[in-house]
Amino acid sequence: MIGQRIPKTWIFTAFRSRLICVYLIVLALFSSPVSTLAQTANDCLLKPSADVQLAVKASGVVQTVAVRRGDPVTEGQVLLTLSDEMERVAVTIAEARALDRSNLDGIMARLAVADAQLERMKNLADGSLITRERLDQAEQDALTLKQEKRVAEAALRIAALEADRARAALSRLSLRTPLSGVVTERHLDPGEFASEQSPAITIVTLDPLLAEAWIDAEAWGRLSKGDVAEISTTRAPDQRYSARIQAIDPILETVSSTFRVTLSVPNPDRALPAGLPCTLYLD
Repeated sequence: MIGQRIPKTWIFTAFRSRLICVYLIVLALFSSPVSTLAQTANDCLLKPSADVQLAVKASGVVQTVAVRRGDPVTEGQVLLTLSDEMERVAVTIAEARALDRSNLDGIMARLAVADAQLERMKNLADGSLITRERLDQAEQDALTLKQEKRVAEAALRIAALEADRARAALSRLSLRTPLSGVVTERHLDPGEFASEQSPAITIVTLDPLLAEAWIDAEAWGRLSKGDVAEISTTRAPDQRYSARIQAIDPILETVSSTFRVTLSVPNPDRALPAGLPCTLYLD
């Protein structure tokens, strides 16, 4: 009714109700886990730990390609070879020269005779049975043959180095993978021309995988390289996988107020594919 006075008990009850509501709101805010890093989940993405485009070391026509897309490969495996007929012939010739000791063996045989003859000349010279000139000539002959022996030995060492160079030139025509992984692209087929400037085979490494996440700037300084974490994926949200922090970017993104963290995720059986969205849980 207009002009009727409101009882004081009603005013006190309304004030007490509002006070209780404010108290509950404040209590809920301070007990919320959003400020606790260990209870915060962050979106992340799984990526290969290596994504390499391999090129040949020398230009040439492709002779064989030993892998296809999706094939697993191991470090050192031959993936592709170029035509190598001339290089194989060069290796055969170089190895034959490196093994040819006929010249050195002949010089050593002549040197043995010369050394024996010089020894006889010395004995005869002690008895004054030959002239000094004949002894000097025998000594000179032995010295000459020793010099020829050193030249022949050096020639064999050079021939061995040339054989190594020929084998190296031949090996450059084989493309070997420097890492283990899976072939994702085969850019060339037999008969096509390969160039050092163009990729021939693309390989990714899926063990380990890398998980990249952008963390709120409030967590800066609370994470360290080597810290252990866990991830889950959209394929199996209830399953957790172990991860370890591999790198922390030292620069904050101004717009989003976040920083990037990269984690290594073991994947020995390749159960997790690259490109899969994930959720990161930091301890």
